[in-house]
Amino acid sequence: MEIREIAISAFMGLFTVLCALAIGHPDPGVRIRSERLLRAIFGWSHD
Repeated sequence: MEIREIAISAFMGLFTVLCALAIGHPDPGVRIRSERLLRAIFGWSHD
């Protein structure tokens, strides 16, 4: 496996976990922090 494939796999794993936490975690604080991390990573604005 190449370094590039490993990096892509790691990124997709992190993305999947953050999405799952942002959508379905029972603690609202965890959902908010996960959503903020996703927004920061991808440069999405809140508005």
